[in-house]
Amino acid sequence: MEEPHSGNLLLKGFKANLSLLRRPGEKTYTQRCRLFVGNLPADITDEEFKRLFAKYGEPGEVFINKGKGFGFIKLESRALAEIAKAELDDIPMRGRQLRVRFATHAAALSVRNLSPYVSNELLEEAFSQFGPVERAVVIVDDRGRSTGKGIVEFASKPAARKAFERCTEGVFLLTTTPRPVIVEPLEQLDDEDGLPEKLAQKNPMYQK
Repeated sequence: MEEPHSGNLLLKGFKANLSLLRRPGEKTYTQRCRLFVGNLPADITDEEFKRLFAKYGEPGEVFINKGKGFGFIKLESRALAEIAKAELDDIPMRGRQLRVRFATHAAALSVRNLSPYVSNELLEEAFSQFGPVERAVVIVDDRGRSTGKGIVEFASKPAARKAFERCTEGVFLLTTTPRPVIVEPLEQLDDEDGLPEKLAQKNPMYQK
């Protein structure tokens, strides 16, 4: 097989396997995959904007405010968004330097006072009653033990607001232990792995 042809096959293979860049269990097209693109030329078209991100897969959301020179785009996975950000940030476009950043997640909450028996899975299940949860993470220390803090990212602002109001106006328990969860709007922090179900401490008071 000729070398150039082989290269084309490799390129096609890469494009066909973009889904392999997703983390195990990662949901697609979430707010964590949404990029803010600033300093756009005033005459940029929707098609031109999409072509900028074409190599990173099919976008789930595209929005451009031409008058203010910015846009948003949502990609399939966090990894693809990170690659796009690294490659496109600060590139020149018609005399301007593009600015690519992760968009602020407006539907995320910080949770505290978690029992050590609460896992990522239990946290997601508990908060799903308020609306679809895109990601729930129990933050761990360098030994993999729960810090009692976590992050819950909802798919919509109304769901996050409902959870916040429920937890601030009353007592919200995740286990049978009398340990109410404290919820606050999230300052943009990030912790990738959290505490998976298989590593959570087991206890008879664990409540599904």
